[in-house]
Amino acid sequence: MTNMCGPWSIGGGFATVNQNIENVGSLIVDLVDAPQNQLIWRAVGTDTLSDKPEKNAEKIQKTVAKMFQKYPPNQKK
Repeated sequence: MTNMCGPWSIGGGFATVNQNIENVGSLIVDLVDAPQNQLIWRAVGTDTLSDKPEKNAEKIQKTVAKMFQKYPPNQKK
């Protein structure tokens, strides 16, 4: 009788899964020309959030300052 299983081998093993959860916050600032309903400028900032509200407030202030370093946008000629 021939072996019908073929050359394969079935074995067991263990796999590990590492889970890393981070809370990330995003801040979007849109400047809009209201009468024309047209977006003039947008800035987006993201950062990992802390468990401490005071640290998050500091991060927001730094992110907003960094965003507005790029305002006004360069004028194309």
